[in-house]
Amino acid sequence: MQTNRRKPRFLACLGRRRKSSTQLVVDERGISRWRWYLTNIVSIGICAHNEARRISTLLDSLLTEELPSEFVIAEIIVVASGCTDGTDRIVEERAKSDPRLLLIRETERRGKSSALNEILSRHQGDILVLVNGDARLLPGSLRSLVQEFK
Repeated sequence: MQTNRRKPRFLACLGRRRKSSTQLVVDERGISRWRWYLTNIVSIGICAHNEARRISTLLDSLLTEELPSEFVIAEIIVVASGCTDGTDRIVEERAKSDPRLLLIRETERRGKSSALNEILSRHQGDILVLVNGDARLLPGSLRSLVQEFK
């Protein structure tokens, strides 16, 4: 008997380095003062192999996600590993209109560990969220994940 085994989906979040920043604030009385606040820079890493049918939907869901005000998505790193279906071209085209998208092409498929190592060596954020290229994120899932870092 053949069972319908679902392919596992992957969403993970790794570590953080918090950065404090200052901002000159002028209140309603015209008095200026420096305000300290913590900014959490979020990097998202996507491992993709032949995900042309799904990658646009995933990118849309990530780019339209509303995060708490102290979090900002600074970059989305997509590692297209040995793609032959145009996944890399889709990401490249999207990157022209959104500078947060970074495409890393692996001409031959070297496996997920290679893609993860590329992401780990290049991300700049305080929080790194890893997502499979075929994942479908529910609205609010990224927000719920990063809120744990408040």
